[in-house]
Amino acid sequence: MARAREALNLQQGPRTDVSVSLRMLVLIRWVAVLGQGATILFVHYGLGFVLPVESALAVVATSAALNITVTWLRRRPARLGDREAALYLAYDILQLGVLLLLTGGLHNPFAILMLAPVTVSATVLSRRSVLGLSALFEGSSWWVAFRHFRRRKGSLGFMEAVLRSKDPTIFTVLFEDSAALIGLALAFLGILAAQLLEEPVFDGVASIAIGVLLALTAIFLAQETKSLLIGEPASARLQKSVLELVAKDPAIQRANGVLTVHLAPDQIVVALSAEFKDQMRTPEIEASVERIEAALAAAHPEIRMLFVKPQTAEKWLARRRRL
Repeated sequence: MARAREALNLQQGPRTDVSVSLRMLVLIRWVAVLGQGATILFVHYGLGFVLPVESALAVVATSAALNITVTWLRRRPARLGDREAALYLAYDILQLGVLLLLTGGLHNPFAILMLAPVTVSATVLSRRSVLGLSALFEGSSWWVAFRHFRRRKGSLGFMEAVLRSKDPTIFTVLFEDSAALIGLALAFLGILAAQLLEEPVFDGVASIAIGVLLALTAIFLAQETKSLLIGEPASARLQKSVLELVAKDPAIQRANGVLTVHLAPDQIVVALSAEFKDQMRTPEIEASVERIEAALAAAHPEIRMLFVKPQTAEKWLARRRRL
């Protein structure tokens, strides 16, 4: 039992006696508080973005109050041990997570600031604390991504939603964070086994396992996002709906087919092949195109552009075979 407890300590060399300046951590937090508060006010009032200002500022104020309390309780220059410093930085990670959750989640460009407390911990804390804070950081990011993904997927299953999704940002972060959490668990087990069994090879095995895990994750995400990067067509359901709406127009003899491409998750370009009735004149065809555009915009706001090619069904099929 004592051997296991010693292995769990995971501290070697110069990190046996961790000592971190409380003044440095307080100063870093004050910089963060001022930056967060100023950014929230500027984005909401200066740029006109709608943010839950009261809730966001309350989270920032909590950090300011904690800083004042810590400074007042320890008026003399103080140094924190490994556990105290880890708890201090853990709060900063959770505070950033809550703030990002309130102000846009993964779409917030300041999400990268989550790396700051983890980077500080990597320079001053023991490996045990670094692993714990890294897990907390990845877990916070994973939870934000999971909430967004669950809201987006609706009634679909998780894998079905990933395969159908036209927005790779959410599921990419979710999969990356999941792989990172599993990787941290492998790192912990590798270090623990190396300490308990006095076999450094387990540390190397864990590193290889993490590399394989990340490689498999990258391959899967590359396969899922490749078509989106080069232009993925719209769903078969949307294409069918477009043809049905076009066919209802009185000037249309036949809706031959459509070619579609996603420019973004909510931006679709449609190229329509349609055969107009023979008696239609140019002004009537123009009016028909306007009616079709209005109908498609009402039914599918994600369709941003419509190109109409008047041609017979035979010509459409001949051109289609060449693609």
